[in-house]
Formats: sequence, structure tokens, C-alpha cells
Amino acid sequence: FGDEKSAFGKSAAAQLAGAMLMRGSQKHTRQQLQDELDRLKIQMGANTSETDANLNFNTVRASLTDALKLAAEVMRQPIFPESEFEPLRQSTLGRIENNRKEPGALAPLALRKHYNKYPAGDPRAVISLEEQISSLNTVKLQDARAFYRDFFGASNAELALVGDFDPAEARKIVEAEFGAWKSPKPYTLVLRNRDAVPAVNQMIETPDKANAVFMAGLTVAMNEDHEDFPAMALANQMFGGDLKSRLFHRIREQDSYSYGVSSAWASSVRSPFTQFMAQATCAPQNILKVEASFKDELAILLKDGFSQEEVAAAKKTYADDRTLTRSGDGSVARTLSRNAQFGWTMSREGDMDRKVAALTAAKINAAVRKYLDPAAMSYFKAGDFKKAGITQ
Repeated sequence: FGDEKSAFGKSAAAQLAGAMLMRGSQKHTRQQLQDELDRLKIQMGANTSETDANLNFNTVRASLTDALKLAAEVMRQPIFPESEFEPLRQSTLGRIENNRKEPGALAPLALRKHYNKYPAGDPRAVISLEEQISSLNTVKLQDARAFYRDFFGASNAELALVGDFDPAEARKIVEAEFGAWKSPKPYTLVLRNRDAVPAVNQMIETPDKANAVFMAGLTVAMNEDHEDFPAMALANQMFGGDLKSRLFHRIREQDSYSYGVSSAWASSVRSPFTQFMAQATCAPQNILKVEASFKDELAILLKDGFSQEEVAAAKKTYADDRTLTRSGDGSVARTLSRNAQFGWTMSREGDMDRKVAALTAAKINAAVRKYLDPAAMSYFKAGDFKKAGITQ
């Protein structure tokens, strides 16, 4: 949708515009639409942000034509009924209000916001819960309608269908339903930069919560096309990315401090922005033990690195996971849609597989020591630490 300037300050309007799509069209009320989806064995959902909108559905072969026509109806003929807007706004506010007390919401949000220096209103900004509540308290139905009117159209759309169907028939329907739907504004990909910020270590009090959440993270200037991305993707898998990882073995199984632990190496497609995040859930009294174990395991990794045997096992797991993922229609559809957006083919997936297969322990360890800088790591912990007698 447009660019960062045209979408500035429209997060609440965008969110509610997307949620209202399934709540009534020119042909069906909300209930009638749901009844029709149920009758035809179609599962459908839609969502919107300031920069894009998505609709997905699952159905059987016999209902594909109806599913495509209903998708077009939902996207092109919403009526934004007044009777649906206020309950939606209130329920959205209620969920956010509940998150103000939840460690699992506050710690990750604090980490993401720490690394984000875009001003409030910018579609790239990480919005605090208080800012979300403020926006939802002032947003009106006409704002959601205006966002839809100003931004929705198929000029910059991608569609992917995966399954048992007649491609020629499906293409004919898609062209008839969406071909003339022009976007009212030109599209520009909104890119994000990585800002250097000082490392911090913060504790967030959430009274009367049984569980606590530990978060560690840092950012680097990298995207998926960076030469070191394959190495760091596999390194993350071995460090905290699956149930065989070092962090899971150390913190969950060996030390028994955490109910669950994981990590992610999340790179942007085009923007030079990657975020490493590790997360663990534990009893509040164990939060500093979890932090100490994480730091110790990171120090061991930086000192000794991964062995060639670990790398070989991780490559097999990676290849097996990729094969399993490609067996699902939904995941293939998401890949094809992204490929269409950026002008790629499935050969890009094969290139990634070959790059991972060619990795050596030496190359991975060099990348780990280059990017996982302990001095740059920030920590955020949320829980009822006062009751547990825990201080920083």
C-alpha cells in the first residue's frame, strides 16, 4: 500500500479495515458469509497492516470457483457495517489491555521496540501497547473505510493457488474477478534500516503472574541475500532453533530452569535488517539462572564453535524440515506468492539448499563470532520478580 509517508499514522485504521473485510459485503451479512463458507467447506481469513493486505483460504476442489468468487467479494465489496465496528474495536482493545499484564507480550515487545527508532506513526515503528490503545480509542469507522478506499486494489497483488484444480479455469475466474481492480495509489516497498543502539538489561514487573519470560537479542545489517545468511540460519538452528539445539539441551533439559526455550535468526527479504532473538519461559525465581545459562552457553559457542559432526547432523535436519515444509500446500503457496512479489522462481529455494549443504563448521563458526557479539546483546525479563525476591 503506497509508501511509508502515505501510510503514516494509519495503523489502527489499517488493522480494523482488514478485520472488517469478513464482517459483511454487498451480498452477504457476516453470518450469511460464514454460513456460505461452511456450506462450501471453505476456511477463509483476511488481515491488513499499513503496508499490505492478505487473504487466504483452504477448500476442496469442487468449491474452488466459489472460493475465488467469495474472496473477490470479501476484498472488493465490503460494506463496513456500523453494527460490527464497535464490537470489533472493543474486543481488540480488550486483547491489548490483557497483554499489558502478560510477560509473554511485554518482554518481546520491549526487545523489538528497543531496536526500533522510527517515530510513532511510521508503519515501520514498533508500537507500544499504550500507543495501540490510544490509537484504538480514537479511530472511527470512517477511518477504516477511508483506508480501504485509499489503498485497496490489485495492481500490486500476487495470487498463488496450490492443490488439485484446473489452472486455466482458475486463471479465467481470477482475471474476471480481480483483473480490473486497480490500486488508487502507486506502490513502493517500505524498507527498514538497522540502527545501532546501546545494549541494555531490563526487568519488567508483571504482578501476580506465575510465569516469567526471558528475552535476549541483537540486530545486524543483513538480509536474506547476504552471503552469511545461510551460515547464520544453520547456526541458529543448532544454537536454539529446534529441540536438539544447545540452548534447549542446556536450559530445558540439563539445568531444568525453563519450561521452553528457543531462538530465531529473522532476516528481512530486502531490508538490511536481521534480528536475533532467544526466548525462554520459566518460574520467576529462575529468571537470573536462565540468563546466566544463556550467557554461558553463548560463551562456550564463541570459544569452541560447532563441531563438524554437529553441522552434518544439522544439515540433515535442515534438509528434512525443508522437504516436509514443501509437502504442505499452504507453505508452498506462501513461497510462490513471495516469489511472485520479488520476481523469483523456485530455483532460489534450491540455491539456498545448496548453500547450506556446502557449509563447513569453519565458515559457520567464523560467522557466529562475527555477528553474535555478547557486548551487543540486550536482555529483557518480565515477571513477578518482587514476589520472588529477585532483583537485577
